Amino acid sequence: MTFPKLRRLRNLSLLERLLLAQLMVVLPLTGVLLRLVGFVQTFRLLGKTGGDAPASRVGAPNAAEARRNAWLVSVASRHGPYRPRCLARSLVLWWLLQRRGLNCQLRIGVQRSPADFAAHAWVELAGQPLGEPASTSVDYTAFEGIDRLSRA
Repeated sequence: MTFPKLRRLRNLSLLERLLLAQLMVVLPLTGVLLRLVGFVQTFRLLGKTGGDAPASRVGAPNAAEARRNAWLVSVASRHGPYRPRCLARSLVLWWLLQRRGLNCQLRIGVQRSPADFAAHAWVELAGQPLGEPASTSVDYTAFEGIDRLSRA
């Protein structure tokens, strides 16, 4: 008897399995960093460790790669030892895509309704949210200038 989750894990490539293992370490570390030093310092640190790949690759194959990476971050978030909130999850996805030279943007936004206030973080590639409903960028008003924090 095989378990569906194990079967899906076997279907991953070796590189994807290694990335999944890496994500299960990086996600909790990012959560700890957020609590210890705050968002700005965590963002700057991840930006410095993002690698030297020029962040300019955008296109159909790269969008598929980005969606696959977003899915792997989601899997690690749901099945790993740590259940990160959207900010840690988005920071890790942003860091991962930056390392691969994909031109993505970290977004943090708010949603205001008469009864409720909500904040959310997500990553966009070419204006499209990754691993999120397409309506995310419409449902939340994103703050501008987050990318400038890494250069300050």
